[in-house]
Amino acid sequence: MSNLAVLTGLSKNLNRQSNQVNDLLKEFEQKLYALNLGVEEWAYDDPLATTPTNFYDGEKDREYRESYDVVLGWGRMGERYGLLIQSVTYRWEQDEWVMINEGPRTPLLQASREVRIAALEKVDSLIKALTERVKRVVESITVAERAIEKL
Repeated sequence: MSNLAVLTGLSKNLNRQSNQVNDLLKEFEQKLYALNLGVEEWAYDDPLATTPTNFYDGEKDREYRESYDVVLGWGRMGERYGLLIQSVTYRWEQDEWVMINEGPRTPLLQASREVRIAALEKVDSLIKALTERVKRVVESITVAERAIEKL
């Protein structure tokens, strides 16, 4: 069997599996949308991809450590909430990573195949992040209700 024939067979399987990835992500997005959460959250602690880099700023005679991450999130894009990805830049400053830039948001289903596949592995991380965010929002509302009742 020629290499091209092998590649042809593999590509058919890859495309079929890729369609399954899209279907799974659409189903997950629909389930989150049905919850009507109305909050945004990002799985910052478990990025889809991380690219660390070091560079030297000759003018300031200083070396910088930065990390460029791609993160999965749930947020608003236009008039609708959905699964999104976003690039985030961190810089190492005073013994901790500090976020210095958030890039534009992109609907997950418009991302590359590689990113969509990686996102499947991060579904639990996003659910955990959303759960914690919703708990904080509910607690804030509860505290405000109690304060208003005391007036």
